[in-house]
Amino acid sequence: MPIYEYRCNVCDEITEEFDKITSTTKTIECSLCGQISTRIMSLGSFHLKGGGWYKDGYGDKRSVSKEEKN
Repeated sequence: MPIYEYRCNVCDEITEEFDKITSTTKTIECSLCGQISTRIMSLGSFHLKGGGWYKDGYGDKRSVSKEEKN
């Protein structure tokens, strides 16, 4: 289940909640002041690890030998 972040419209408190990916809930009640908290966009925690990914030059048009890298 994904974790969604909600920011209170009054006190700016940020809360994390687990919810189904198919959920249509866009607002929740703030745990501090009881007002409406709206879902916000947050950074993902997905990281590419290891070699061979596009960010590592895998998609580079020119090929570089191991000697040239060192």
